Amino acid sequence: ELDDPAVRGAASARGGDYVVRGAASLPRGGGKHKGIAPRELATIVVADLAPHGMLPLAWAFGVKRGTGWVPATGLVVAFASASAYTLFLSAKLAETGSRRAAPALSELWRGAKLPLPRAVDATVATLCGGCCVFYAAFAADLFHALVKGSLGWSRAEVLAALTAAPLAPLCLGDDLSALKYSSLAGLAGIAYTAAFIARNGAANGFAALPVWRVGPGTLVLANTLVVAFLCHYNAVQYYRELARKFRNPRTYARAVSAGAALTALVFGCTLFGGAAAFGGDAMPNVLNNFGTGPGATLARLGTGVAILSGFPLMFAGLKAALDGAAPGWTAVKWRRRLTHAGALAGPAAGA
Repeated sequence: ELDDPAVRGAASARGGDYVVRGAASLPRGGGKHKGIAPRELATIVVADLAPHGMLPLAWAFGVKRGTGWVPATGLVVAFASASAYTLFLSAKLAETGSRRAAPALSELWRGAKLPLPRAVDATVATLCGGCCVFYAAFAADLFHALVKGSLGWSRAEVLAALTAAPLAPLCLGDDLSALKYSSLAGLAGIAYTAAFIARNGAANGFAALPVWRVGPGTLVLANTLVVAFLCHYNAVQYYRELARKFRNPRTYARAVSAGAALTALVFGCTLFGGAAAFGGDAMPNVLNNFGTGPGATLARLGTGVAILSGFPLMFAGLKAALDGAAPGWTAVKWRRRLTHAGALAGPAAGA
């Protein structure tokens, strides 16, 4: 049952899917988009988590006298497991709760009959919007540094070009079907960057890393990992986007667990590789510790591709939150598209 009167008049459930009348919502039964497979969801989870999480971990490992590699490994495993399990719980709640027009996190809030669900949408929109600004700024700085010598473009021109393509087509689509392909490109960039950092750490050796140390820095590392394993703004959307034959909490749990495990492997490479290479001198962006050699330049390019693949996933959480906060407004197709286009222009202007 749809609890919000504005949504009740705008949405209808059809065979486990949902549509918004007059709008291109997601997913749509009977359309071209047939949903994503569990394997594709696993790669999307990595593309969502790794870009914003992999670079500051070496710094967090060494800050305030550092953390031992044993408790650090335990923290990575614990937060990866907690992330996968809470995503699974979100799917369970989404399966038993109401099917709203927008796949927003507030759907779970409403299903539990908790107050102020639109405050949840506002919080998620603020979080995802802020992260989109960070992603846009990071990508603009990175690609401007790569092309300014050859093309002579300003940073603003680089950001405008990136917003026009590839971000706008990927961000303003009606479902995640296109993102499963861009996520593969991001995955390649993530894999190269993680391998590059790990190889440099291995060249220095891991013997100097502390083993059991626990202290104030451990709290910094734990806090960094909490944020690094956060993609729950898309929890409901990821579940709804699974192809119908795969759409059950158990299959979803296997997919997100695989994604969390692969992400934990990436984080282990960047955390311990960066710590072994630079120790307490590791920067919040560990790539800034490297010079301008071809390997480091390619790692920066790979990270840029990963950021560009992760941006639409973060933006998907922003879109869902905006749709959940104003279901009556976004039930009309042109207003929904206008809202999303304006939301995309915001990070581009703010970065």
